[in-house]
Amino acid sequence: MQATDSRIRKHIVELESLDLDEALFNRIHDDLVQNSGRHMPAPVWLKAGGGGDEAASEFDAKSLITPWLGFGKTPVSPESLSWYYPFLKDIDTLGIVDTYFAGAEQLKPAAEDLLIADLGTIIDLNLIAPYLPAGEPQQPLRVIEVGGGYGRLAEAMFNVYDGQLKYVMIDAVPASLIFAYEYLTRARPDLRIGSFYRGDAYDLERFDIYICPIWHFETAGAGQFDLAINVQSMQEMAQHHVDYYLEWFDSVLKPGAVAYLCNRRDHVFRGAWHYPRHWECLLKICTPRSWIRDFPAEVYRKGERAYDGENALAEARYRRELGQANARQIADAAQAGRKIY
Repeated sequence: MQATDSRIRKHIVELESLDLDEALFNRIHDDLVQNSGRHMPAPVWLKAGGGGDEAASEFDAKSLITPWLGFGKTPVSPESLSWYYPFLKDIDTLGIVDTYFAGAEQLKPAAEDLLIADLGTIIDLNLIAPYLPAGEPQQPLRVIEVGGGYGRLAEAMFNVYDGQLKYVMIDAVPASLIFAYEYLTRARPDLRIGSFYRGDAYDLERFDIYICPIWHFETAGAGQFDLAINVQSMQEMAQHHVDYYLEWFDSVLKPGAVAYLCNRRDHVFRGAWHYPRHWECLLKICTPRSWIRDFPAEVYRKGERAYDGENALAEARYRRELGQANARQIADAAQAGRKIY
């Protein structure tokens, strides 16, 4: 695929401005309680985004900014950029870095509205890019993302690969299912965006982006997708959720398709990651999201045999790199008088 633009955000949409349709929220909440079964979100997200006993009036986009973004809600500053810039510059085959930054601590005017979470988005785009198939306009790349929040990565992918994508956003959190539609229709008003809860049937011929809860999409899309994504969402699930989604990703991916995952290993979920044995690890790398935590960005390709040996070597290399990154970043921070985050 060829990048068509180097901007990850074209229309700045303030998250606080998003509206919550209380009637729709209540309808999604009731559907979740009645039909989600094993897909009921983990307690942290029941409280943050609905599914518990709270009233719809207790939820708004402002209250969800921290659960969606964490530390990433902070605006980019010269100091925060300094942690990311050398890595971003090395991997930036898409030309995004030069659009926003003039150097390790120099922000261009275009970067005025960027958050630290957007630096993570630039990482994600550049780590995914080399593994995407060439694609044709007549056969756009099909992408499926689980737990994409309000649509931060979906927006960026459409901005960079305009006209070359079809995208499905899967979630189980009522507020996220609402706000993803609200945000993306404002950020990209030119796109055709469908939503299960707005009466739209799943049809990627009709829609560019389709938003749906997992319990109404389980059996759809088998073997249809070129790329599956999970960023900082499985890290807040339970073991049965993670096991399910890894197996389900395998079922929706085409042979030879890729999965991109970036999740902390020392967060809410601290269990085992049971990747399908026929997934070949193409990349497992430390990133500036946190040099000093076990927080890999990973790319896997769905293959036709077991890759136990190759994957074990990739894991060993990552562990060695993580230890070296820890020591280097702690030393650099101490010398510069900066705090590790």
